[in-house]
Amino acid sequence: MGDMINCTRFLCRADDLVPLPAEPVDIPRIPLISLAYRVGSLLDAFGEKTNEQHVMSALQAVVRQWKQYEIPVDICDFTSYPKLDVFPAKYVIFLELIEDEERKIDAQQLQFLQNTLSSEVEQQLCKANEYYKDYRSASKLDPIACILVRKGTFSTFMLSAAAKEVFDAKYKSQRIEDNDYSFIIDGKHYATVEHYYQSQKYVDECPEQAEAIRTAETALQAKDMSSQFKSIYPRSTSFDAEAVMLRGLRAKFTQNKQLMALLKATENKILREMPGKADSKWSNDQNMLGQLLMQIRDEL
Repeated sequence: MGDMINCTRFLCRADDLVPLPAEPVDIPRIPLISLAYRVGSLLDAFGEKTNEQHVMSALQAVVRQWKQYEIPVDICDFTSYPKLDVFPAKYVIFLELIEDEERKIDAQQLQFLQNTLSSEVEQQLCKANEYYKDYRSASKLDPIACILVRKGTFSTFMLSAAAKEVFDAKYKSQRIEDNDYSFIIDGKHYATVEHYYQSQKYVDECPEQAEAIRTAETALQAKDMSSQFKSIYPRSTSFDAEAVMLRGLRAKFTQNKQLMALLKATENKILREMPGKADSKWSNDQNMLGQLLMQIRDEL
């Protein structure tokens, strides 16, 4: 590799433009293990295109096996990255689990999870991605390494990032977006809180339009549909934005154990949505969404 002369920036794999100093500077030692939160990026060291869906599929398969062994845990969150400073290269996964509150795992079960996690995930990842299996068979990649992290690691990390006022897009959101947890209210299924919130604007006066919004394919479509109906159909006179949002959020968090565990893990910390042009009503100085989430946390 030749010398780099007068380079001011480079484009890295994650599509971030990284500035470089014009003058030489001392570079601090890079830790051997650091928490990576680029979970939306492809894990693609040799072109095998292992993505987060492959990893999630493998983890879910392993968790199902554990439940067959009567180890009641579930996935809380994970992140993964390619470790390229070793040969052969390999992938590393940091995994946080949720325990069943009524059936805590004991020390022997925890030791079993730690001892078998990497090999089980490796086996399932080979099933999920044939290209990964081929590169493993050719010894171009080492077996995957999985590390269990303690409860609350991911929520603490994100709260720390928020406290430093780091722009939230710097941390590619988890493969399952927060808004994508479904729930049931009054016997009807809602894919997201957005579907529920927008449909309730028309549920009394225009039930057909409310139903169309409820069954929209995506949250964005539900919101756009509601905006289009605004100038054509009358809204429900009883619509109370804060009450509707609270009911939707309460159903979403109480019916999904992963979200409930993440919310509880924030303990008594102040919750605030990252401000932006969209949803300014909920993320402005009043912090309505954060207040509702803290109220639900107190209820839990």
